[in-house]
Amino acid sequence: MDSPIAALLAAALPVRVLGYDPPCQVIHYDDLVEAVALAIDQRCGEVLNIVGRSVVLLSRLLATAGVFAPPLPGALADSLAPAAIDGAHLRWRTLADGRRATALLGFRPRRSLEDCLRATR
Repeated sequence: MDSPIAALLAAALPVRVLGYDPPCQVIHYDDLVEAVALAIDQRCGEVLNIVGRSVVLLSRLLATAGVFAPPLPGALADSLAPAAIDGAHLRWRTLADGRRATALLGFRPRRSLEDCLRATR
């Protein structure tokens, strides 16, 4: 999937910012498809956040993916980061709250971080 995190995982030189380890969310395609199917079946007209099973720190996400991303001083990390992810996103991430999707659709993601990463290899 095209995203800043995917760009970081695929970068020739992935980096992190020293002193920062922002939280990240990932969702497996199967869980996403299930959520969309539930919304269609239930004729849901709401705007909902569809989120994965858990929140993980960027360092764990990278390590689980087998990606070595050394923590570098901010200015250096900013200059070496892939174009798709800016320095601010290497420091802070915004998380989505999926409770409304659970309440309205009964959606509960089943796939783990490891399942998500296995699907991309």
